[in-house]
Amino acid sequence: MNKSSINPKIRPHGTQEPKKEVPQAGTETNDIVSNNSHRCVLIVDDDSDFATIMFDLLSLEGYQVQLANNATEAKQILTHFMADVALVDLRLGQDSGIELVNKLQQQSPELLCVMMTAYADFETAIMALRHGAYDYLCKPFHPEKLMMTLRRSFEHIEVVRAKIVAEDALRRSQKMEAVGQLAGGIAHDFNNQLGVIIGYLDFLKEHHAGGGKPQQWVNTASRATSRCIDLTQQLLNFSRKQKNEQIVIDLNQELVKMDSLITHSVTPSIQIESFPEKDLWSVTVDPGELQDALLNLILNARDAMPNGGKLLIKTNNKVVDQNQAAIIPGLNAGHYVQVIIRDTGQGMDKAIMDRIFDPFFTTKPTGEGTGLGLAMVYGFTKRYNGHINVKSTTGLGTTFYLYLPRTKNQKKPVMNAVASDNCLPRGAETVLIVDDEPELLRLADLRLSNLGYHTLLAENAKQALKYLDSHKDIDLLFADIVMPGGTDGYTLAAQAVKKLPKLKVLLTSGYAPCTTQDKLQNSFTQHLLHKPYGNDELAHSVRTILDKQLRTSEAD
Repeated sequence: MNKSSINPKIRPHGTQEPKKEVPQAGTETNDIVSNNSHRCVLIVDDDSDFATIMFDLLSLEGYQVQLANNATEAKQILTHFMADVALVDLRLGQDSGIELVNKLQQQSPELLCVMMTAYADFETAIMALRHGAYDYLCKPFHPEKLMMTLRRSFEHIEVVRAKIVAEDALRRSQKMEAVGQLAGGIAHDFNNQLGVIIGYLDFLKEHHAGGGKPQQWVNTASRATSRCIDLTQQLLNFSRKQKNEQIVIDLNQELVKMDSLITHSVTPSIQIESFPEKDLWSVTVDPGELQDALLNLILNARDAMPNGGKLLIKTNNKVVDQNQAAIIPGLNAGHYVQVIIRDTGQGMDKAIMDRIFDPFFTTKPTGEGTGLGLAMVYGFTKRYNGHINVKSTTGLGTTFYLYLPRTKNQKKPVMNAVASDNCLPRGAETVLIVDDEPELLRLADLRLSNLGYHTLLAENAKQALKYLDSHKDIDLLFADIVMPGGTDGYTLAAQAVKKLPKLKVLLTSGYAPCTTQDKLQNSFTQHLLHKPYGNDELAHSVRTILDKQLRTSEAD
């Protein structure tokens, strides 16, 4: 190595590393690449001239470099210099390079160490590698050999970091899946109890229709129950995988519709800036779910800026290639409509960012937040094969990136007419009611009996099948989907239809059913009655199923 061709420029020990260039805020991919491309090298060699030559050479190549002449200096430098690779001489005067490698890796576990030595024998190389060194350089070495070794070292670092990120994303996905199932189960049980409460409140309304304090009490209880229903619906929105009714929409137009709502949702001290993409691609989603998701992100931004600030809402057409998808865990390559919502608020640290999509996690004081808003947004993106990512810096603000797949379906949305009846529809048919919750079973019996129907009650599938064998005049099976005993509502319905081919079926559930490839099962869920339901919903659903089938039979 020609020492005279390089001007030694030794940086004094203890000085700060050169300031890294920070990418412009909002460039999500650049942020990630920047975090993975710190090329910081620590040189540990008691030969100052040799170390100086390497310092100048690596500095010219763009590396950030620090020098240490002994083990004590090396350990001290690592307290403020985040080195990725350490080039450690095997013999450091009275210190051992191999022992130093062990100590440095204990101090900085992600540090990659490369041993350097003038003792070029096979046994020395094996000894260095066995004691934790990643690679081995034999002095004297050509500059290109050094560069190749460093390139290989940093490639290894990137692979390890990518693996860690992927494993973390997998663990998070599995955790969210498990939490989602738990949340859905809780919502199901809670909905059953709410169904009982709302049902008897409906009856109390009828008995106290004249007004007065009793009616006020009932109305107050009904409003509180409605808020509980909304809460369980948020849990179900997080946990369920099935999508609601979808239509093709222009996301820019949806934001325009929400303009007044957004304005009134934030404080006057927050300045709103919108940057809609021209000729934005269409997406296929449920508009109500989309608006809920966007509003939750906006409310989250508002709460992060109690003293005011700026709220940016931007839409983009985004093409994600394989390389970009590789550095954003959970995002697949494809064409997306991207929504960016950025605030200049308090920001978050990593500990909070790791938990923001967990149900019931909130940083707000007790009573000021349910912790379900961002969990619902996460569930929404997953249901529609999208993705959500977040970048945040404490004291500077937070940016959410929402990805929704571009749709190829350009059909115009069809608006369904909503029928309104002042009187509940009645009937005289025979209905077999099946529910493992005794209170809900009695309540459904009371409701349908008051509407004129003849009812039979079963607490499980086994009892229901006995009724189907002994009563051939049953017109409708009204059954809960989730039941104990190994036979759920779908299985019961399939067996019932085999016994009575003309039987009509109405299923109900407090939990969102999953989509399947079974055509018969999917036909049962087309008119699913969601718990908790009111008297009017039950009356119209039962009558709709019976009349639809009746009209089909008459047409035949």
